[in-house]
Amino acid sequence: MNTVVGILGLGVRSTNFYSNQLHQKMHNYYGDYHTFPFLNYQIDFNRLNPYLPNNFEKLIPNVNIILKEIEKFKVQHWLVPNITLHETLDKVNHNVSLLHPIELAIKNCIENKITSVVILGTNYTMQSEYLSFNFKNAKIEVKSISNDDKELVNNLRIKIYNSEESSLDMKNYKNLISKYSLDSHIIIACTELSLLTSNLKNKKILDLAQLQINEAFNTFLKTK
Repeated sequence: MNTVVGILGLGVRSTNFYSNQLHQKMHNYYGDYHTFPFLNYQIDFNRLNPYLPNNFEKLIPNVNIILKEIEKFKVQHWLVPNITLHETLDKVNHNVSLLHPIELAIKNCIENKITSVVILGTNYTMQSEYLSFNFKNAKIEVKSISNDDKELVNNLRIKIYNSEESSLDMKNYKNLISKYSLDSHIIIACTELSLLTSNLKNKKILDLAQLQINEAFNTFLKTK
């Protein structure tokens, strides 16, 4: 029997976030002691992390090897709990079915008639053309945030990765979300930020990690 969903294990907190969210959805849906069945293929994240976001000369051959490793498993769809890594994955020819966060976000924007977004993520993600090109290509305007706010977001991301975020950081982040969601929807394009965003009740947030997680869970339900 094929496994419906696999998770490529990368950083500890981001990988655990995906699996915990899926388990919580399973429990909320079925109750009792149900947990979400998936295959976790944990790699040493240091195979990739030193070369992120865009040292493609190193990333592409390493990603190719990892994709060949997971191709042998009978898994219908894979979750990759690192938004930035999808730029490299897009540059590689492979037969692995990915629940792609950018594709899911654009589909969601089109379905909900969202015409402008603000992207929050790493410095690279907020400044590079990768995400903005894909959204603009779908006729979705990408608005910029101030340099000071970019620095705040990136510093917070690093703190979260190192488990050093504070209640003041959370307050500042919540205020920033409120500020930019007045005129646009917010794209959360960094899994570290998703760890904080999951507690916010703002309908104008599109969290790429949550879009992947929701798609994985809904795909699983269709097999039942």
